[in-house]
Amino acid sequence: MTTWTGTVPTFTAGDTTTVPTNLNTVRDALKALSEAWTAYTPTWTGATTNPVLNNGSFSGSAYCRIGKLVHFRIVLTMGTTTTYGTGQWRLTLPTAPLSTARQTFVADLTDTGINGWNGRASWDNAASALALHCEATSAAGAAYKAVATGVPFAWGNGDQVCIVGTYEAA
Repeated sequence: MTTWTGTVPTFTAGDTTTVPTNLNTVRDALKALSEAWTAYTPTWTGATTNPVLNNGSFSGSAYCRIGKLVHFRIVLTMGTTTTYGTGQWRLTLPTAPLSTARQTFVADLTDTGINGWNGRASWDNAASALALHCEATSAAGAAYKAVATGVPFAWGNGDQVCIVGTYEAA
């Protein structure tokens, strides 16, 4: 059990009838922290044309939910036949986050054997997915650009997008 969605109980002095049940609830919440995470496969889309994973993978993508707290990681590895679509890339989370809070996460973009890029992923309510951005430099200084085909580099076999984070579920 890696998903626990119960409510932490309230203990009342002198209450002997619900204490065993309440202790079991607390035990279940703590147990969820120590078990293996649940694997999941995000949906990968492009703003204009969707990428196609083909022989790439989401191996290593997983999450753990305890109440409204969700820890997750997305590991997207490109394959030899992966196509990259057009427009900014988006990836779904294992469960919807609270829409009234700004949710931003760390992303690592790896051009295998060549270079790594810092990035971020932020929740896009309209798309119900994470929008990916990367650091880019220009004469005007640092800025963030939308991650897409050719941005921040020419994507190829073995290249990766890794995103990790914690958020409050809806």
